[in-house]
This record gives sequence, C-alpha cells and structure tokens, in this order.
Amino acid sequence: MDTLRLLNLKDAEIVKAVIYALSGLIIWDFFSSLRFDLDILRGRTRLSWSLAVYLLARYASLLFVGGVIPQAESTTKVDCQAVWNVILLATTFQKCWGQALFIIRACAIWSWNRLVISSLLILWLLHWAFSLANFPLVRMTWIDHPIIPGYGSCLASSYHWAIGVAYILTWCTDVAVFGLAAWRLLRLSHAVRSPFSKVLLNDGVAWCCLTVVPTTAAIVMFYAGKTVPAQSICLIISSTMHSLLACRAYRKLADFADTLPASFCPRDGVANGTMLDPDTLARLAWMSGNYGNASESDVGTLEKEQQQARPLTEVLTMPRNPRRGLFALRPERAQQQPSPRTQRPDYPAVPPGDGIGVGVQVMTQSTSHEDHNVELPLHTQRRETMVMPSKEARQGSIATLDSSWSSHGSGGGSSSSGSDSCGGKS
Repeated sequence: MDTLRLLNLKDAEIVKAVIYALSGLIIWDFFSSLRFDLDILRGRTRLSWSLAVYLLARYASLLFVGGVIPQAESTTKVDCQAVWNVILLATTFQKCWGQALFIIRACAIWSWNRLVISSLLILWLLHWAFSLANFPLVRMTWIDHPIIPGYGSCLASSYHWAIGVAYILTWCTDVAVFGLAAWRLLRLSHAVRSPFSKVLLNDGVAWCCLTVVPTTAAIVMFYAGKTVPAQSICLIISSTMHSLLACRAYRKLADFADTLPASFCPRDGVANGTMLDPDTLARLAWMSGNYGNASESDVGTLEKEQQQARPLTEVLTMPRNPRRGLFALRPERAQQQPSPRTQRPDYPAVPPGDGIGVGVQVMTQSTSHEDHNVELPLHTQRRETMVMPSKEARQGSIATLDSSWSSHGSGGGSSSSGSDSCGGKS
C-alpha cells in the first residue's frame, strides 16, 4: 500500500473550501431544476429505465452533500472510516451513473450497435469494480481544529494504488463515450444538418472537457507522488461534474421533446435519450427544415414528418397526391412512368340518364378489355354506374306505386291521401 504524506492544516482548509463550494453548486442546481422532479411526482413525465439512472445520479449528489457537510466542522469526534465510506459511495455513484446517462446517449446515436454496447459496458463495469475496491483501502484521519477546541474534521491520509487505475478507467470511459458519439454525429452532419445534432455535440464537448480535465489532473498527481489533498480535490470535482452535467443534459433532452408535436412517434424516446438514431435525427431535421443531403435521407420518413408538421388548414386543402412535392428531392423518381400493370384504361363516357324505367337505372359495362392489353385487378374488372332518373320518371313510378297500393282492400283511403301529398310535394 502506498502511503502518501499526511495532510497539514493548510491543505485541510483548502479541501474544506472546495467541499463547501461544490456543495453550494449542487444545492443550487437541485433547487433550480426542482420543477422536473415535481413533474415526475405528478405523472407528467413518462417513466423509463433511463429516468431511473437519472434519479440515481441526481440524488447521489445530495447523498454526497449530506455526508460531507456534517463532518467538515463537527463538534464531536466521529468514526471517520464509516463517514468516508458513505462519501466515497456517493462520489462513485455520481461518476458511474453520470457516465451511464451519456453511455445510453452514445448507444442510441449508434442505433444500439452491439459492438458499441459491449465495449462501453466493459469499460463501465471495470470502472465500477476498481472504484468500489477503494472503500476498505482508503485511510482516514481525524484532525482537530487548532484554534477552536472541540471542532475537527475527517480527511483522507492515504490512497491505495487502485485509485490510480480507477482514475485511468474513468478517463478512458469518458473519452470513449464522447469520441464515439462525436464521430457518429459528425459523419451524419452532411446528411442531417439539424440544430438538435449540434445540441448533442455541444453537450458532449462540455461534459468531456469538464470531466476529463480534473480526471487527468488526478492521474498526474497520483503517479507524480503529490499530496493526498490535491487528489481528493480532483476526485470530488470530477465526480460532481459527472453527475451535474449529465443530469442537465438529460433535462435538456426532456425540455426539447416537450416542444415536439404529440403525434411525433419517437417523442418519448427523444425525451429519455434512448431514440437518437439517424432516422430520428433525420425526422427532426425535416421538421426544422434542415434536411441536408436529400439523396441520403429516407423520403418516406421525410414525407410522413412533412405531413405531420403541416398546419390543419393546409392539410385540409392540400392536393390529392401529397407526394408530388417531395419528388423534387429525387428528380430521377419523378421521371419514372407508372408500370403498365398499374395503369387504368380510359373507359368510354357513360351516357346521361334518359328517364326511362322506374326507380334507379343501373348500367353495367363490358368486362372485356382486349383492346387495352392490360391485366386489370379484380376490383376494376366490373364497373357499375348509378344513373338517376328524370323528374317525369319519378312521378310515373310514384303513380304506379299508388295504383298498385290502392288495389288492396285495406288502407286504400289513407294511401290515396298520402299519394296526393307526396305528389304535391314532388
């Protein structure tokens, strides 16, 4: 076990100042985003497994504050090892569950590719293992305040070599997650120029920079033999940034999904970060009007989203063939002629009704189409046209019905009076 130099009073005060600053940042972020938690309690946010990961990362930060603040200035001597086991558990949860939120996002961008999932999952589990292995190996000490009697605090006095491996795995996981997501988004940028893709990329850049820098500093300080307080500062800064930035990025996705129409099918998947595949990004780009290179976009998907994004007045008045406007994206498809098997022959005009007959005259055309040389489907092999009779024919049919009805023995008078009224109306 590598035992580093015991920290002095000045180092202890610096560590406590950083702890207070990070605790204030966590509390401010919690109350400024409390509306999202209230929406979950009210049932306005759809429950999902990624939401459970978000809640673990978010409330691990509160667990860190609840464990580190009471022992920073305690009036009674406490069991430092037990207190710091809780604090180390909170910092491990902050890092690992914060990473999990961005791992879910990276896997969704890669359409849940098995190779990407396996690689990131192995790194994440190794990080978990080495982080949890440090719990019984970290040595804590109680430091009395030199001026105020009875006051003191618990601070780390030594770290095991496994903490260096945990830092390295943290760094590798962060870089791998950001690298895979950024590479995929940049490759899709020429086909899908969506503002939402830029939001995903900017979130990844901010998260990677603010977590990789303190993690790199911790690795350098560990292998350079620096003091334990410097390593402790880098540890708590790295873990806090992991959870805060990941939770803010998750809430940003949820707020963006609230602006989408209710008919948008992947709306819930966008909100929880599980549906960020290229097809969904193409739909979002089409809805925003920035669809990039149309030759590499799904025309059927773009057409559906174009119809969903239209206002109701335009939908009610749009032409019968809504696909006509989309053929401009692919001119070669607009030049294609319909297949002969799907062509409908030109039927001869149906003559108007001449008023002969009683009731409705039904005219049936011939089912032979040898002149067209076209094989027709079954529903077009017989055409029936309903021809309404003229006014004289309707009056003649009514008179015929009246005479036939009056020939019966009962109800003749009533039927006669009824026929007069009907005839007058007609």
